[in-house]
Amino acid sequence: MKTAVTYHKQAIALEPDLPVVYYNLGSILQEHGQLEEAIAFYDQALKLNPQNWKIYSRLSQVYQAQNNITEAISVYDQGLTLLNSHYAKAVSAYQNAAITQEMLAMRGQRC
Repeated sequence: MKTAVTYHKQAIALEPDLPVVYYNLGSILQEHGQLEEAIAFYDQALKLNPQNWKIYSRLSQVYQAQNNITEAISVYDQGLTLLNSHYAKAVSAYQNAAITQEMLAMRGQRC
């Protein structure tokens, strides 16, 4: 792992505008439980390539592993919104409908 991290950091020093290197380094760190560092590299990858679904997905997994469910959902929603314009419209319609959790629970009881 140390060698992979070293080589990826060297690659970043040589070519700081390659989102794939930040993504790969984030993945390595995530796999080895270094979640805060992984977040930093995923964030940088997103700055360079905000259209890459994989980055949102992996970043969401990191937040989930940290039990930061609110942030995990937010990041995942951002990625889905970029990936699928229909999802963005559905979320917007849902938010504008003012459906409460209680309404959803009552609906579930009738089924």
